Amino acid sequence: MSVRARAAVFALLAAVAACGGAARDVVPESHDVVKSETQGEGDRGSYAHVAKRAMGFVALAGEHGVGDAAVGAVERLADSLDVCATDLAQRGKLVDGAVRVRLSIAPDGAPVVSHVDVAPGNAVAANAILCVLAPLKLLTFPPSDGAATARTMEIDATWGPPGARR
Repeated sequence: MSVRARAAVFALLAAVAACGGAARDVVPESHDVVKSETQGEGDRGSYAHVAKRAMGFVALAGEHGVGDAAVGAVERLADSLDVCATDLAQRGKLVDGAVRVRLSIAPDGAPVVSHVDVAPGNAVAANAILCVLAPLKLLTFPPSDGAATARTMEIDATWGPPGARR
C-alpha cells in the first residue's frame, strides 16, 4: 500500500471518527472474520479479522508468519482497548481516534513496533499510547521456530466516547 493510499485510509478513518450523533450505537462484542479469497499480497481491501467492542474496534490489516497468534493478539488488544477507553471516558479524557500500527515479532516472541500512523491531535496520540500501544507492547507471541521468515503484523484500531459513531 502506497504512502498516499495509507494517508487516504487514515483521513477516511479520522473523518468517520469525527462524525458524531445524538444516538448511542450499542455494539456488542463480536468476532468477525472477513477474508477475500482473491486478496493478493499487496491488497489491503479487507481485514483478515475484526474484533469489535463497545468503545471501538481492532482489526488485523495483515500478517505474515504469525498465524493464529495474530487473531488472539487482536482479540486481547480489543479487550484492553475497551477497558482503557471506558476508563478514559469516565474521566472525560477519551476522544475519537484511529491508529495503524506495523510491528514485527522478535525471535523470543516480543512485539517490536516499527511504524505508527495516528490520527491528528495530541489527545488522540495520548489515547493511542495508553489504550493501544502500551497493551500491544505487553503482548507475547510464541517464540520463533528457527525459520528465517520474518513475522509481521499490521493492525488498525479506532475508538471514541459514548455517543460517537464508529
